[in-house]
Amino acid sequence: MENSAGVALVLLCSSAIALLYNVVHALMIKKTSAVTVTVLGEVKVVGLLILSAILLGKTHSCLQWWHKTSEQPQNRWHQSN
Repeated sequence: MENSAGVALVLLCSSAIALLYNVVHALMIKKTSAVTVTVLGEVKVVGLLILSAILLGKTHSCLQWWHKTSEQPQNRWHQSN
């Protein structure tokens, strides 16, 4: 049990961060609206995806995907056969 103090510290810190996140989330809903918080949450997810792609060195493949999707016709759902 040589790492029990480290495990306890990680558990305590992650619990404090989760509690703080939930308090801030509740206050944001109270001050703004649930829609605003949802939109900000989606922006956060997209930002985390972009950040992870940059950190993992996958920016070239992401840019290729973006270029392919931007070349497609705008009305993709109602194409005639």
